[in-house]
Amino acid sequence: MNGVHDWMITTDPSLEIELARIVEQGRQRGEIRAGVDRDQAGQLLAACYFSTILRWIREEPAPFDLHERLAGALDIILLGLLADEAHTGEP
Repeated sequence: MNGVHDWMITTDPSLEIELARIVEQGRQRGEIRAGVDRDQAGQLLAACYFSTILRWIREEPAPFDLHERLAGALDIILLGLLADEAHTGEP
């Protein structure tokens, strides 16, 4: 990929918008905390996705299993970094 193409892919907001829509659906079903900003969550998820993809394609052979890395990142984003005992309530 060239620099211009990389920039176009990572600045296209369509993935952020779709992910924000999915977050909103999860909020409505009670699967995602009500206080989560759907647009910010969509941006975070899209940024994680694109940065992982860009790291994966930069090297030959691929430096990690893409599916495993994306699943792991999603796990961290959805479940957080803190142990259950460390949660003191909603931010």
